[in-house]
Amino acid sequence: MTSDEVVIRPFGFADVDGVINLNYGIYRDEYGFNEDFLNYAREDVPRIAREFDAARHLFLVAEAQGELVGSIIVVDGAAGCAPGYARLQWFAVAAGHRGRGLGKRLVGEAIGFARRAGYRGMWLRTLSILPAAAAVYRSFGFAVYREEHNVPMGGTAVTEHYYKLEW
Repeated sequence: MTSDEVVIRPFGFADVDGVINLNYGIYRDEYGFNEDFLNYAREDVPRIAREFDAARHLFLVAEAQGELVGSIIVVDGAAGCAPGYARLQWFAVAAGHRGRGLGKRLVGEAIGFARRAGYRGMWLRTLSILPAAAAVYRSFGFAVYREEHNVPMGGTAVTEHYYKLEW
């Protein structure tokens, strides 16, 4: 493995804290989110790991030289969109690994899994302050279907964009 090589692999329970820390670190350092976001991640990511069903869920991490540098999760998303849809969550790429295609690799893996698992589409919720992530989503054909303004998150108010992809 070269120093630039990133390996994408299924999560292990030992990765849960790393996924929480990666996501919180990005939102804290780059967007000023407070510990409310950390507390949300500490509830949601372990819950997803506990409820993991390999036939219906995907939980991947990306590593470079033993460091966790990316994450993506797919769960059944019917509750937030419509029956038969998967939900993409906790997509993150560490700052030093952006712009090299890792985000597209992760999202591509997630979409491929959702198709193979028999979902009829996928949805996700993201923030307007994440234009690079939105560009990745749009490159796969995702389109905004809902927007919510002044949503409290991480000690600030944000605009959430809901994206959907159908196949």
